[in-house]
Amino acid sequence: MFAGRHFLSFGFTSLGHRQVTECSAYHEESIMTEDRYYAVRMLWVRDDEIWQSYQEMAKPVLARHDVRVEHWLETDKIVGEGMDKPDLIVVTSYPSRAALEAFESDPDFKKASMLRDTSAKLLTVTARSGLP
Repeated sequence: MFAGRHFLSFGFTSLGHRQVTECSAYHEESIMTEDRYYAVRMLWVRDDEIWQSYQEMAKPVLARHDVRVEHWLETDKIVGEGMDKPDLIVVTSYPSRAALEAFESDPDFKKASMLRDTSAKLLTVTARSGLP
């Protein structure tokens, strides 16, 4: 569907629905069978303009640390008492847990993450692959 790496951003249609407008860190084929470290992020976007600025700032940092966007999902519904449906779910992968920590410690990412934290509420779960 998408060739090479693409960074994903979104906009709104005339009906107010989110849509993917550009892709630049998504892989054309699933690689979730590789032995990588994963982060699943649920996002509740509060400010689309600042969110887009965050994505542009983060793009070169993702590439520098071999961060892969495995899946970019717009949520349909959520089941759970007292849970608000997130706008987006993003699954990213890293070569290792140490690579994730290096990415998150990168000074350029720390600058970008200030925009992310201003523009969206975030919940992150990390996990390793390779379970039997």
